Amino acid sequence: MKVLVVDDDPVILALTEAVLKGLSHEVITRDRALGTNVAVIEAGRVLLPESAPWLDDFLNEILAFPNGRFDDQVDSLSQFLTWVRESRDWFGIAGC
Repeated sequence: MKVLVVDDDPVILALTEAVLKGLSHEVITRDRALGTNVAVIEAGRVLLPESAPWLDDFLNEILAFPNGRFDDQVDSLSQFLTWVRESRDWFGIAGC
């Protein structure tokens, strides 16, 4: 089953469901998608460099979510963590 992460907007949710009708899928909101990964983040399993040109902006955006002005990096992080969790058998990664 494929998972599609979309904005929590009634119109977007309805359109997505209409387009994917008959296909094996699950549509979840990005808030829920991030919520499924919070435990991984809180457990310290997401490693970041000590310094990088993008690090301050990244952390500010993550910490401001869901009330911040920007959320693209939150979406990317959430989708990546979901992909890693769902692909761990393929990569031979245990305990993600």
